[in-house]
Amino acid sequence: MNDTTVRQAGLSRAFAIRAAIFLSCMALPFILYSNSLRAPFIFDDFSFILDKPDVRQIGGYTDAFVKGRYLTYLTFSLNYRMGGFDTFGFHLFNIFAHALAAGLVFILAWKLTAMIRSDDGQSLFLSAGTALLFAVHPMNTESVAYIYHRSESLSTAFYLLSLILFLMTVERGTFFLVLSLSSFAAGFFCKETAVTLPVVILAVDYLFLSGRKLEEVLKRKHVHLAYWAVLAAVLIFRLYALG
Repeated sequence: MNDTTVRQAGLSRAFAIRAAIFLSCMALPFILYSNSLRAPFIFDDFSFILDKPDVRQIGGYTDAFVKGRYLTYLTFSLNYRMGGFDTFGFHLFNIFAHALAAGLVFILAWKLTAMIRSDDGQSLFLSAGTALLFAVHPMNTESVAYIYHRSESLSTAFYLLSLILFLMTVERGTFFLVLSLSSFAAGFFCKETAVTLPVVILAVDYLFLSGRKLEEVLKRKHVHLAYWAVLAAVLIFRLYALG
């Protein structure tokens, strides 16, 4: 067995381990929150889902609030199209959104810890622990079990994906920047809390990629400016198109 074969076998094994952890992080929320699948609509679910005529159609929304969280309401519309107001489908999607976010926490944590830890085993352990804690933490219960609050999980998933794609932009090029910016905009149209992303990306660059050297961050100023441009665009759209 030559060196190339050994190296390929090692890479395949490492990928299999990471994939198994990722899938475990995604599977755990389905187990943990399975008892919520038949829970009824509660509280704001009535005024923001059941009483919103826009939910009964896909696209062409007229309500300003609905248009502001377009992607979140698109998922409500798809749920309604597939099963009416049967809460099972709504809750199943909520769990999926949280599970996806947990998997993305693992990927992001692994990428970041790998930058500061030479031991891949330690990176995997820390990343898996972080993601599993996110998956089971009671802080997230409301965004999973409360149907209307899926906006939190969806926005978080796109937020994390945009961060991961930013790291891939630095590694592999501009194509991933386009994907990252698109994910950032998608996160905003799930919930407005995504507006903090450009600041967080600056912090990640400064702390993990640039060795806390501002001049290194400035070498990627065109990348950072792109995030601020998207932020300005979505805020202007929000202000003038939606009121």
